Amino acid sequence: MATLLGCMAMLPHVVVASGYMLDRDRAGGYLEWSARFGEQWTYQLGARYNRVEADAGLVDGTPAMMNPAAQSLRDQFNGSDRNLDWDIYDVVAKLFYQLTPTVRVDFGVAQKQRAPSYQELYLWLPMQATAGLADGKNYIGNLELDEERASVVELGLEWRGAAAFIAPRVFYQQVDDYIQGTPTDNQAAIMFSSMMGDPTPLQFNNVDAKLYGIDADFCWQVLPRWSVDDVLSYVRGERRDINDDLYRIPPLTGIVGLSFTQDRWSATAEGMFAAEQNEVSATNEESETDDYGIFNLFGSYHWRERMTLSAGVNNLFDKVYRDHTNGINRVADSDVTVGDRLPGPGRSLFARVNYRW
Repeated sequence: MATLLGCMAMLPHVVVASGYMLDRDRAGGYLEWSARFGEQWTYQLGARYNRVEADAGLVDGTPAMMNPAAQSLRDQFNGSDRNLDWDIYDVVAKLFYQLTPTVRVDFGVAQKQRAPSYQELYLWLPMQATAGLADGKNYIGNLELDEERASVVELGLEWRGAAAFIAPRVFYQQVDDYIQGTPTDNQAAIMFSSMMGDPTPLQFNNVDAKLYGIDADFCWQVLPRWSVDDVLSYVRGERRDINDDLYRIPPLTGIVGLSFTQDRWSATAEGMFAAEQNEVSATNEESETDDYGIFNLFGSYHWRERMTLSAGVNNLFDKVYRDHTNGINRVADSDVTVGDRLPGPGRSLFARVNYRW
């Protein structure tokens, strides 16, 4: 049996943004408990409490001095209650059952919460420069946001043999008051954003959502010095309040590596893959992305007792690809067209030295 009790506190974090001051404080504590009963059962319990407080000063700026729509947004913001607080609770329970010497079944449930970020609350002008999401959209915050509340269920299986290991896990999350940008009906925001080039600005709002999927780890010791490792991840996100997909949800992704290990050195050939993503948010006018695969090589050499030399090359064939969660270009006269998704990194080399003492 083991117990762990802890606490944490975050001192005021003051940020200067768009000419006003932001203050966000967080303090909390957590408790974890793990125990065995019988020869086959283990359980873990955990609880966390956070007190989150946020505030913002009065805003102003050149747009509000020259533009009636910006002036209206400034006055709306300054006239609102900006001193906000939340009591955030997380509770987790996990149960592990050793079915056989090589097979374990895992089951978990949780209730989790998340307070809105300061961007989701306090953005008062719909400008790309202040949006913070790098998606080419103009956003404004929402001082009426509630905290997100997620109910989570997961089921996992772990099998460990003499030369192989596999651990798939399925999960389901039902999220009430999920925070996502949706089209605003604030006429001042629409008017100002239209002058900034986006006639359909978004505002952070609470919606209802669900997420479900599977994660899996796999390892196989093919030969004494050769091994194959694999990580697979898939998540599906949907709105529950309307018939739409959630925004910026990655597609099926995987990493497969083939490694060779000697006494003092090792080398790995790795493939990273992503499926196409065509389950996109119509509400956010999200574009689809194609599938891709890139190839990496890296290795390490243990030189002397405490020093390790490592080197490698990522995206060996310099493939042009676009990850679904990458940002959208808004800079003119560049190699990427305005409005296109930014490509992933091209071929890159790296080397490093690690010294332990």
